[in-house]
Amino acid sequence: MLYAEAILAGGDSTTDPRAIDAFNQVRLRAGLEEVVNLTKQQLLEERRMEFVYENQRLYDLIRFGEADNILGAHSNANGFLYTSDKIYLPIPQRELDNLPGVYKQNNGY
Repeated sequence: MLYAEAILAGGDSTTDPRAIDAFNQVRLRAGLEEVVNLTKQQLLEERRMEFVYENQRLYDLIRFGEADNILGAHSNANGFLYTSDKIYLPIPQRELDNLPGVYKQNNGY
């Protein structure tokens, strides 16, 4: 699926046969029907199902640019407070000290 994501290259959809073949290999193994057009949303949902217990969801949401939408909706529906300023982990202080001016601390830290 990472290969299909790389071919998608941040776009919303693709009809590239290499991406669709890679994506369909996973679906066929699971007994699901093939797709002919691959969208970003399909790939995100398939990764959610495929890697359910592998702690990949947060990183997928960040990489696909959907973290604020999904986490915000989930927190609102369940009464949690969500702010996007701590979506990224802090850069260790020793790294900031070793290369001054190269790194800027992530928001919220």
